[in-house]
Amino acid sequence: MKKMKKILLAVVTVVIIIAIYLKIELSDEAEYKMCLGVQGISNTIAKVLGDEPSNACNE
Repeated sequence: MKKMKKILLAVVTVVIIIAIYLKIELSDEAEYKMCLGVQGISNTIAKVLGDEPSNACNE
């Protein structure tokens, strides 16, 4: 049972390290895409309220 826990812990650790690595590698592009999505929603609300749409992601 202890051996299984150690193996499981090692697998979880490796998965976390890979996830952190990928998050760092993809952070700029992923952050930009997320910003565009939020900006689209924000601009839609702005149009409904009669406000100017923004282009905050490119600033």
